Amino acid sequence: MFIPIISAILLACSSNIRTLEVCLSPGCIADGADATLAKLIALSPPGVRVVSGSCVSGCGAGPIVVGKEEEEIRGGRKREKKTIHKRVVAGVGDAVLELLDPTTEEDNDEDSIVRVDPNLVRGYDLVQEAHAAVSASDFEKARSLFAEGIGMAREAAIDMQLLRDNENKQSDDASETKNAVAPGLDWLVSAYRSESELMLAMRDFEGARAAAMNACEMSKDLDASSFECFAEVCKSCGDVSGELEALRTVFQLEPQSTTTGLPRDVQNRRRLLGFRLAKLENEVN
Repeated sequence: MFIPIISAILLACSSNIRTLEVCLSPGCIADGADATLAKLIALSPPGVRVVSGSCVSGCGAGPIVVGKEEEEIRGGRKREKKTIHKRVVAGVGDAVLELLDPTTEEDNDEDSIVRVDPNLVRGYDLVQEAHAAVSASDFEKARSLFAEGIGMAREAAIDMQLLRDNENKQSDDASETKNAVAPGLDWLVSAYRSESELMLAMRDFEGARAAAMNACEMSKDLDASSFECFAEVCKSCGDVSGELEALRTVFQLEPQSTTTGLPRDVQNRRRLLGFRLAKLENEVN
């Protein structure tokens, strides 16, 4: 069962943050490291920092995750303790969850631990199944899985992010997610976008609009891709004013001068959207 705010006070005075580094070498990526990294970020409770890492010479036993934590030694001094975890495959057994739960047999005060809500875990997994169903062109199954997964995980994901935000306020990372989508909620924003695109393909315009609006809201209006999705829905519905405002927001969030580092397909899409925006503004004026 999820134990929420009970640990927030403890987190405020604790600086013992565990770090999990996921190796993203070509070998580990081939073993599924991208999925492991994404799942760890989505489910990580306060007190656990998840980052990408480099090769630690564990090729063939990936995905490799290196756990780092400060431990106290004699004289009050501290040193970094490293633990290498092998074959941490997302969706296989409890490997990912075991890394996120620091409880050991020696831990007596289990109420001080923020645990991962089972609804968050199950909802996340259902959303990944939905993405797979879309890839397999099983749209009805994907639609059902998106609805079930998002509905199951939404509140737990928001609650977990509130705890992460509380921790960030007590650290130097207070501005980490101020002007960007919170990493722990990025998967949920993406799920809403994918659900909207699916419903649009199935000609469910009302459902597509609702999902796109949810994506924008969940991102706190900071995700250009969500507004791009909303613009596409408005275009399909003949909502010129809605499309115009959505496209304006896309370029406010990501001006054309800042798209250089984006993938080439995204750059090309943004370029076409720029033409579309100019056309709509000419029509309105």
